[in-house]
Amino acid sequence: MKGVDVLISGLTRSQSMQRSKIGTVQFDNMHGLIRIHPLATLNRQGVLEYVRENRVPYNALHERGYPSIGCMQCTKSVVTPSIATYSREGRWSDFGLSDCGMNRGAY
Repeated sequence: MKGVDVLISGLTRSQSMQRSKIGTVQFDNMHGLIRIHPLATLNRQGVLEYVRENRVPYNALHERGYPSIGCMQCTKSVVTPSIATYSREGRWSDFGLSDCGMNRGAY
């Protein structure tokens, strides 16, 4: 993240215990940048409602069993009850991880 001063992400507090205390704006000491989390206070259903009400484009893979999308190597489809259900189950599952590390400075 060299040369980046501000990072805007889609992290929400409801995604995990680790992310439960993220601020909407905070300084990331690990990467030396400002992080903005405009969706921090929303749960998955709230994000989905906002996306639909405001016609925000989103990745169609969410509707095909990918609740969390990353790179091709670290993302697998999972069985989820609905698009409104968040899960990290399909991310980094073959690596024994749940996060690539880019967002670790956020918690």
